[in-house]
Amino acid sequence: MSTSQNNRQKFLKSQGFSKLDVTCPSTLDLICDGNQLKATLYTPHFGHNCNLTHINLTKTEREQIAGKISEGVSFQKILDDIRNGIYSEESVGRLNFLDRRDLRNITRDFSLKEYVQLHQNDVIISIRLWVERLKFLKDEFSIIFYKEQSSDDLPNIFNTTDFALIFMTKFQEKQLKLFGADKICVDSTHGTTGYDFLLTTLMVVDEFGEGVPTAFLLSNRADTNVLTYIFNSIKEQTGDIKCKVFMSDDAPEFFNAWTNIMSKSENHPLCAWHIDRNWRKNLNKIKDDQAMKAKVYKYLRLLLQSTDPADFEDMLNFVLSELLACEDTAAFGQYFQTYYAGRCNLWAYCYRKGLGINTNMYLEALHRTLKHVYFQGKK
Repeated sequence: MSTSQNNRQKFLKSQGFSKLDVTCPSTLDLICDGNQLKATLYTPHFGHNCNLTHINLTKTEREQIAGKISEGVSFQKILDDIRNGIYSEESVGRLNFLDRRDLRNITRDFSLKEYVQLHQNDVIISIRLWVERLKFLKDEFSIIFYKEQSSDDLPNIFNTTDFALIFMTKFQEKQLKLFGADKICVDSTHGTTGYDFLLTTLMVVDEFGEGVPTAFLLSNRADTNVLTYIFNSIKEQTGDIKCKVFMSDDAPEFFNAWTNIMSKSENHPLCAWHIDRNWRKNLNKIKDDQAMKAKVYKYLRLLLQSTDPADFEDMLNFVLSELLACEDTAAFGQYFQTYYAGRCNLWAYCYRKGLGINTNMYLEALHRTLKHVYFQGKK
């Protein structure tokens, strides 16, 4: 059935069009007068908003992204890294709205090719050979558990398509036994390779205040069942570990799995970096007003970093009432009330004084090194 040309309707893009239905008077006039150039700038804009999604990436930003693509970093990994980086104190810019179309355009303009993965069988064989080499170094390494993809499943834990590898060195085992009673940090990072395996790291803090990774898990998932099995395997190697502080991100799987196997820790502060990142991601619940988003974020940071419990409670009540009372911020206020207002003891600095830890900076530094140095070639 044909459609009349006059009845056709062009659907709007989610971010709108960059074309205007009006003429904006903002221009730059350049006149060549002999050996001189005279420029006149008319700055006032009219009839449109300055939408970040319609601003071009800078030359430096495009070159940096092209460098990542040329090094074999996947599109998804680039997008994840940029969006995770929104936690910085810098204001939101065009780079934060990068999408696959931008990446394809950069790939085309710089004559690059998107990263192509190896065949899955090549990965399985490569890992199998690596594990076999480690087994010959049993005086230095311990393969705690290994299950390759397509191997037999373990009911209620791993299925046939799951992959898991837990290993530690003898030095790491000694450090875990020596310092595990104080602080344990656990976190997962993904996208370090084109196959998107998760790298879960168990880390302690030594007598010099330095983070020491004590066990690594490579897996395709890290839910409570998998993590419980992992921690139990580590416990069989090292014995029970009762720590004073157990720090993880906002996902409950880490803490639930740890307490299922090990002695329950005295304190479970959430990593401030992950809290900040979650807040940043959810600022889009606030209606399109960058000034309001910046104001709300400033209040959130003041709440997070407040060190006096009485001041914190007063500020919390004020901020929450303001968020819920304003139509533009009500959705974010409901999100904050649901997920954070009722468990301030896990994230507010005033309730973790004396623990000597606010962020999972030890693991963050390690994962940055792994991602930027070993997996991407440059830091």
